[in-house]
Amino acid sequence: MQSKRGILYAASGEMYAREATASAYTARDHMPDLPRILFTDKAEYGDPVFDEVRVIEEPTYSYRDKILPLTQSPFEETIFLDTDTYVASPFPEVFDLLDRFELGIAHDPCRACEPTEAPQSFVEMNTGVILYRNTERVRSFFHDWLANHEALREKNSKVNDQVAFRKTLFASDLRFYILPQEYNFRLFQPYFAGDTLPVKILHGRGIDLPELEARLNKTDSYRLYMTSIEQFLPETTIFTTRYGTWMQKALAPFIRLMLKLRKGA
Repeated sequence: MQSKRGILYAASGEMYAREATASAYTARDHMPDLPRILFTDKAEYGDPVFDEVRVIEEPTYSYRDKILPLTQSPFEETIFLDTDTYVASPFPEVFDLLDRFELGIAHDPCRACEPTEAPQSFVEMNTGVILYRNTERVRSFFHDWLANHEALREKNSKVNDQVAFRKTLFASDLRFYILPQEYNFRLFQPYFAGDTLPVKILHGRGIDLPELEARLNKTDSYRLYMTSIEQFLPETTIFTTRYGTWMQKALAPFIRLMLKLRKGA
């Protein structure tokens, strides 16, 4: 495949391959000229939406099947998307960052920083959206990431790939940029979209994504996404206006009762 820029998916297992296919169709809808490649464990999981399908040799059905394909991208400039992503708007401008940086990635909204050499202020990144130059330096970084992940996994079999990514990125000298949350809009906790910029990539499952995208991008003003009314409590949502504070106080008893009943159930 001859193309300077493209999207890379990696999916082991039929469920994840189906997710990747659905995501790829949303990418094609918004950027039909941007090629898409899928790395998967079985050729029959391919779909015409992909310009190329490559079979992962000796799949392990672990994070290894996600990380290794990053080193095999056919594109000079690649954006990796997790299978549970949804392209909501075109994002060709994101590749312009690679004129100055080698890697682009967004913060993870959870601050579950596992102990490493990195300080607490160097928080985990979310590896569901990764923009990168396909260079020897970046490929070497991915190999180091994989090695660190497998070493950590020997101590804790449940550890995710982001712990090792944080460790590897802190130790590297790559020039990286933190992507705005609109390019990796997470859906399992409260999130925020800034003024004048549409949400580009939704990331999560179990939600009507087309409906959510329509609501999020109905306006270009500030948008606060909340997954549950439970998050409206004073401990987690802070208002400085009298109206917002009054509304919280009125709703708080009902929310606490709902939480108590749920806990009892």
